[in-house]
Amino acid sequence: MSISDSSPTWNYLTSIINTNVVRLLAVDFFAHNDIDMMEIGHGALTLQEQRTHFAAWVFLKSTILLGTDLSKLMSTPCTDPYI
Repeated sequence: MSISDSSPTWNYLTSIINTNVVRLLAVDFFAHNDIDMMEIGHGALTLQEQRTHFAAWVFLKSTILLGTDLSKLMSTPCTDPYI
């Protein structure tokens, strides 16, 4: 995947997750999944979609690369008692 084809939409993110699930057997200390760009803070993703997208990095064992200006992230307080 190239950077120009990524988009901060839920449809795109689920297609990336589905593509990389089958590659989990090849992941080890020397090989990692690359599930494209972290889209947290971009587009019209809901908070739940952003959390799921971040969690995908964990369960797909991908390295994390943030491509957003951290100073522009929403500062919405978390009201979830389980977080």
